[in-house]
Amino acid sequence: MILLNSVNQYLVLFIFLMMIGLSLVVLNDSFLHHRQRMLLLLIIALVISLISQNYIEYILVNSMTMRLLRTSIAIYGYSVRPVILVLLMYLVAPNKSYRNMWVILFVNAAVYYSALFSDICFRINEENVYVAGPLSGFCFIISAFLLSYLLYLTIHEYGTKVKEVLIPLFIYLSIIVSAMIDYNISVIPPVSFLTLAVVNGCLFYYIWLHLQFEREHVRPDGTTAHPHHDDTDSASLFIQHTFNNQSIMYKRSRTGGIHLRKICDISQTKS
Repeated sequence: MILLNSVNQYLVLFIFLMMIGLSLVVLNDSFLHHRQRMLLLLIIALVISLISQNYIEYILVNSMTMRLLRTSIAIYGYSVRPVILVLLMYLVAPNKSYRNMWVILFVNAAVYYSALFSDICFRINEENVYVAGPLSGFCFIISAFLLSYLLYLTIHEYGTKVKEVLIPLFIYLSIIVSAMIDYNISVIPPVSFLTLAVVNGCLFYYIWLHLQFEREHVRPDGTTAHPHHDDTDSASLFIQHTFNNQSIMYKRSRTGGIHLRKICDISQTKS
């Protein structure tokens, strides 16, 4: 038992260090704009809080005198998981409105907060055992819907080729499988398989998004535009350096970068 507890502690510590390392990478990623960086750091903070919630609940399973605290901790876990998915939507398709998604998140949180005074969702009985209610799977249904919509947005925004969506599809399948594992096991692990899948998903989603952001800042000549130039300054810079009688059009990309495309050769237009 002592050995198992030590392994669990090292596992949680390793996951914490991995998320801290990811946050350091995000802070130093030159292809991220300020809003994207803040969103990613917020997602990482929520994932770290979710890991903490899992481990605290694991400890409270063996406590017979802290039922209210265990209930509150469980409510937080059910409430925060879907929030991470909605925040990822802002990174994938930032120009869309997600007000309806926040309404869904509010309803989900309200359903689970009812556990403080009702058994309709779940309860922790006198023996400190989790007892599921009629709406105990509400979070999983909501999360499955949000995850499917996130995958749709990903394919719609970036899925011009099959290989472009392999990583998001892998993340989608891993989360579904992990949720099924958690649902079918009776032992509560220190960190749930679903939380591990979320950690894995955040890591791979960041890698995938970084590749997309980097690609959006590549100019037609193969060089890379600096992602932090102000749009107006960048536009002026490109216009001033127009050469060989070529006209260049620029436009704002999904991530706020500058896309360049040759329209025509001015000399040919004159002739």
